[in-house]
Amino acid sequence: MEALQDPNTAVDWDEVEELAAQIAEATDPVRRVLLRAEWRRASDPATYMPDLEADYIAFAAQWAQANRVTGDDFFYEGVPLQVLREAGLGISEEARAYADGDDDMDVSDDAAPAGPAPAAAESDGDEPMFEEGSAMESVYSAIGNEPFTINDLVDRADASRSTVRAVLDKLEEAGKLEELPPLDTGTAGRAPKRYQLT
Repeated sequence: MEALQDPNTAVDWDEVEELAAQIAEATDPVRRVLLRAEWRRASDPATYMPDLEADYIAFAAQWAQANRVTGDDFFYEGVPLQVLREAGLGISEEARAYADGDDDMDVSDDAAPAGPAPAAAESDGDEPMFEEGSAMESVYSAIGNEPFTINDLVDRADASRSTVRAVLDKLEEAGKLEELPPLDTGTAGRAPKRYQLT
């Protein structure tokens, strides 16, 4: 679960350092190219996220039931709504109100969510989808009209991956997000998912 909050914790930094040392010592350029590719994959949290999310989805509901944990508890710890849904864990109206920007929710300081800033409630009018000045609004403003990846928004908005995912979840629920085919980069490894506003 820690990796869902902060994907950098999924990286084995000892392995990354070892690969960097091997690159420095290698004299064969072909060997160095292969090591660099391995180093790049090992140091990129996106390499590990699909497996980590799949493991979480496979076991979270059973573990939650055995330990009397609700979807709310995971949500307040930064687990994205999309991952919770795939794991079969819903959230309460109270938690959804928090996600939608209801400031009246009773949450004590020591149990306050460490996740993204609350989003403003959606409406059929011209009200903004996200609360002005919030982290989620900053991510939304960074999207623009061109295709983008999660990493693009992390960099542009200086936001956490969990905040970016929360914004994408909300846009997807509103029918305002389209997933595009992955961009063929011509390099080894899995191409990142691309999205565009509709």
